[in-house]
Amino acid sequence: MSSLFADPAFHAQRNLKALGYEVKRAQVFEIFAGLFGYHHHRDMQLDLADIEYAIRNSAPYVVLQPPMGYSRLREILPRLDEDQLHVALMVICNELTKALPTTVHLGDDAFIDYFGKHELSAWHLDSNSESVMAAQMKVATYCDHFRVDGFEIDPLIEERGDVWSGSIYGELCRSLPSGAPALTEDQITTSSYVAFEKLGRVLLAPDPVIRTGATAFTPHPSMGGVRL
Repeated sequence: MSSLFADPAFHAQRNLKALGYEVKRAQVFEIFAGLFGYHHHRDMQLDLADIEYAIRNSAPYVVLQPPMGYSRLREILPRLDEDQLHVALMVICNELTKALPTTVHLGDDAFIDYFGKHELSAWHLDSNSESVMAAQMKVATYCDHFRVDGFEIDPLIEERGDVWSGSIYGELCRSLPSGAPALTEDQITTSSYVAFEKLGRVLLAPDPVIRTGATAFTPHPSMGGVRL
């Protein structure tokens, strides 16, 4: 692998050896490839130079895939039991995470949770969507609390491609003095199409595309909600 991955591979190999797990450097690279969503190191070679360049220069975050890394680790070290495999994977993930000069998220769900709480929330609350702005005009009190309510996005590593896209659903409402959401007052439901730049099987997204639709409603005890 490239120089970006050489040091974490060395440290991971050394730390695993200290735990009694003999792993070759090439095998650590195989597990790294799995964490990036590739079935084998050779599959990642096609994208490796571009991935390293993006990580060093533009990617604000990288999403790793622990289940794929675990699968490769189990193939490489079949003698280890489940607990030992999880310990070994944690060692490898820690070394890789420390070495990458960008924010690392472990899995699609962890990334979407982060993206929803921070970037998508800011998108809604900073009036980037005309639909959200129009909905804000209909509610009794300005909605300043956003939470993700669900999403429909295929797994990031399912296929190679240039874009990872789907829908993220959310709700906006007023924050109570305690900071809790005022769920019994006027609310806004949102549906956001999001598209992230993808390189092979890896998420590299400096500027995601976001398009949001919003509907204002007031909760009703027997009808679920009445559109405003």
